[in-house]
Amino acid sequence: MNRVLGIFMTILLLAGMFSQPINSHAADPTMDGHGLLGEFFKVEPNPDNREDINVFNFEDFRGERAIANLNGDSFTSIFNEFSGTPDYNTARFTGTIVPKYSEDYTFHMIGDDGFRLWINDELIIDFWQQKWEIQQKSQPITLEAGKHYDIKVEYLQGWGGAWLKMEWESASQQREIVPESALYLPINTVIETKKADLSAEIQKVDYLMTNFADSVNKSALEKLKAAKSTAEELLRTIDDKEIEDRDKADLLIKTAETVSIARSEFMKEMGVTSSSVFDKFNNPLYQGQDPFVTYKDGYYYFVSSSNLDSNNKVYVSKSRTLTDQGEKIIVFDSKGTQTRIFAPEIFFFDGKWYIYYCADLKEYGYKHMATVLESVTDDPQGEYVDKGALYTGENGEYKQANDITVFENNGQLYAVWGTLGSGEPEGPAIAPMDNPYTITADRSFLPGGGGEGPRVLQRDGKTFITVSEGDYQSDAYRLSYFMNTDGDILNPDSWSRTEDVFVATSDVSGPARAGFVKSADGTEDWMIYHSRVYKDVQRNWWRQVNIKKFTWNEDGTPDFGEPVSPYEWQELPSGDLGQGDMYQAEDAILYGEITKDNTFGNYQGTGYINLPKTVGAEASFIVNAEEAGDYIVGVRYAYGEKVNGEYTHNPSTQLPARAKVDVYVNGVHAKTIAPDKTAISWEEWFTASERLSLKAGKNVISYRIDHGSFGNVNLDYITMYKADVPNPVTPKVDLDTISQLVSEYAKNGTIKHPLASQLSNLLTQSKHHFDKGHKEQAIKKLNDSLRAINNKAMEKYIEEDVKENLNTDLTALLDSLK
Repeated sequence: MNRVLGIFMTILLLAGMFSQPINSHAADPTMDGHGLLGEFFKVEPNPDNREDINVFNFEDFRGERAIANLNGDSFTSIFNEFSGTPDYNTARFTGTIVPKYSEDYTFHMIGDDGFRLWINDELIIDFWQQKWEIQQKSQPITLEAGKHYDIKVEYLQGWGGAWLKMEWESASQQREIVPESALYLPINTVIETKKADLSAEIQKVDYLMTNFADSVNKSALEKLKAAKSTAEELLRTIDDKEIEDRDKADLLIKTAETVSIARSEFMKEMGVTSSSVFDKFNNPLYQGQDPFVTYKDGYYYFVSSSNLDSNNKVYVSKSRTLTDQGEKIIVFDSKGTQTRIFAPEIFFFDGKWYIYYCADLKEYGYKHMATVLESVTDDPQGEYVDKGALYTGENGEYKQANDITVFENNGQLYAVWGTLGSGEPEGPAIAPMDNPYTITADRSFLPGGGGEGPRVLQRDGKTFITVSEGDYQSDAYRLSYFMNTDGDILNPDSWSRTEDVFVATSDVSGPARAGFVKSADGTEDWMIYHSRVYKDVQRNWWRQVNIKKFTWNEDGTPDFGEPVSPYEWQELPSGDLGQGDMYQAEDAILYGEITKDNTFGNYQGTGYINLPKTVGAEASFIVNAEEAGDYIVGVRYAYGEKVNGEYTHNPSTQLPARAKVDVYVNGVHAKTIAPDKTAISWEEWFTASERLSLKAGKNVISYRIDHGSFGNVNLDYITMYKADVPNPVTPKVDLDTISQLVSEYAKNGTIKHPLASQLSNLLTQSKHHFDKGHKEQAIKKLNDSLRAINNKAMEKYIEEDVKENLNTDLTALLDSLK
């Protein structure tokens, strides 16, 4: 522990300048003073006996980190960072635990591998063995509500998985993972950390007063001086105060926050950081794999699952722009009934949302099955109900599936998926659906050729099913597609296959798993796909999300072109409002050992900054909010730090370690972000966005390296826009465009006589009335066109997707004329 205190007592030397920018690991603490202090050690295996338990000691200390709790998340990235390997390590977690009830508590633990648990120096669980996933239960122990009890957990990791879960229960306490709120870091650690934090705040005040006293009014300067004086007095007297240690910690925390707020008020007086409008972007956008997005009522909705197999959760993100995920919300937690949740997709049918994916289901012996969630309401980020496994087999036998999607053709819903398992026919497989959550028909098959991750694209009566093929961890992962032109979906002879329609380039590796979506105004076709982050190694599965516009060939087939290079800037999708106001990092107020640079490419503005590992570093942006409320604030960053076992061929860690940066709004801690690893070139950037509450007018948004943070992250800029304000829902379509579409549909036979002639005449009459200035008569003819399209007697003369498109365009045109 002396090593710890020595680090925390170090006084930070700050220098700065001002000029005109959670997938799941072992959880980081989110509550000040809460969590457990983890100490991590390296051990050496016995070369003659790999099972020798005596090697698991606590002699070779490698590093420490606070964690929120023991919730089953992986320690592999921590071990890899501290000891260079995820195998053969030990860890010790210490702090205090505070129960809610005065009752007898029982503790439950399980992990990979062994562990021991002490409460107030009493050993209540002892499973010091190199074995995994063997549940352990303590004898009941009497605890008093609100009282702090010392807790110590020791853990050993041999090889393979590395995780630990600790639960508790009592008569009144339902069995649950011991939450962060019930765990407290060792109090001496907290006190020394908060002393250092307060010292850093004082030094930041000195920096402001030395360099910018003339930039603010006298009142702001005097308030800052007063806050500094109070803080200095507390540091001089805190050790001698006759109060409990936890009260000392609380006093230090509150005083540091008071000074932080005073600094923010001072910075506001300095004026708003200059800004511009976000109007271009380049790939990649953010970390992710198997991306899927849909657009409805002015918002894009992205669906994803955790990178960790053990996380077992599904998320839905909401954004007004295709260039960023926006705010991510957990919508489903299987709580262990499902593992390896892969490639979720989200659709809206009959007033409800449905999320389809494949996962290892406990009910089926953890076989990989297709399954579906149904929303309770029409809110895609609301509650969902698990509707269970879908029948993807034959002769009544449920079969495994590898990635599933659904699509509608001529009023019939279909599911299509990849086959999985020894001896199974080559897929994709396909079946009609009874409703969005039921399949009763036996599967049939497309004409072969294989492939995984089917996705559907439809246009002008043609249906395309793209598949990804090749080694998913390699440069050779790519897209091919099947095409159907006659609507006989279940007939294998009605499908043709085109190979290698989207492949790697020298700049983009393994581009595949594409999804398809319209631009916000409905006039452009875009694809969202993943590629490999570490493209210069043979096999590595760490992936990133990209988007690009695509076009169509004269024969009606899609022209995906090449993956867009990260060195190429793209314009926003048509009608897309983008990420709002943009504030360059090099124009922020910079504290600590932050440096400006322009060595690496693909930045905007005049350069970027490096937010170092040094505690006390801070970049503060003075932004302007037109009104009070929630805003989506994004930061563009690069984190290309090279770590063996992460960026290498066949990596030894399931996930690369993430950075950790604290975000403050007006001096108060608001969020903690965890930037993902980007390409080791440092020239590919991701965006991390959070919902932040801002006041009307000036606000200070700060990105800090606090104790427990992990830096060395380059920041390019931040962006902000008002949350929950959708894109305009009216597409950019006019009468001439609709008339041209009807003419094209008539030529290719997707609208037939007599409906084609009727629509052409009505639209011609509408245009005539517009030209004469007779708006009411023109609108009447447009309404007549809508009625004609939706007349049941005309159903056989129009394809369903064409009917949907014309309904959308005519409705939008009528709305714009109101």
